[in-house]
Amino acid sequence: MSKQIILKRIFFVSLIIGCSTSLMASNIDNEVTKEASNQIKQPNLAKGKQLWQQKFIGKKTYAERSCTSCHGANVALMGKHIKTNKQIKPMALSSNPQRFTKKTKVDKWFLRNCKWTMGRKCTQQEKNDITAYLKSQ
Repeated sequence: MSKQIILKRIFFVSLIIGCSTSLMASNIDNEVTKEASNQIKQPNLAKGKQLWQQKFIGKKTYAERSCTSCHGANVALMGKHIKTNKQIKPMALSSNPQRFTKKTKVDKWFLRNCKWTMGRKCTQQEKNDITAYLKSQ
């Protein structure tokens, strides 16, 4: 066999292996995503309230923090950021109907606030529980 034919065959086999590996990885990703979404339960108001009030160990100046550190224990009232003293509109849907109307905004603030408060991203279940609690107030 000529060198050119051998190279063409190697290329063809590599192409097939690469495509099938990519398809297998895609199928595995889809299965993992499907399994993770099946594990999300109905929102739990009590768990949401508990997470809202739970104290976490932070770093630097604010060694202990919770959602209530900035938003306050009564979510129907204005809060105040502990670092900047900036006013925060009420989190309760009953006091602030504009809350939770824009998914991108909600996702942005959950990401930022969970990282600062808990030291990590919130799980989807935690977001659902907290959101359900706040919407019920």
